Amino acid sequence: MAQSIKNNPIPAKARVKVFTEMGKWCLAEIRGLKEGKVLSGIYNPINKAFDFKWKGEDAMLWIGENAELV
Repeated sequence: MAQSIKNNPIPAKARVKVFTEMGKWCLAEIRGLKEGKVLSGIYNPINKAFDFKWKGEDAMLWIGENAELV
């Protein structure tokens, strides 16, 4: 019997760190956000998205592309 995977977002912290070319270009779309910054937000383990607020706007990083969990 296959076990279904639930989408359970988790409160987390992530450090901005570029790992891939795609990650570099995605980060460039978030004006003013630089590598090394640690952010608080919500991590989705299913798609590896890290959602957070940046300067009052919703933003997203991708764990393994342009961020790492801390």
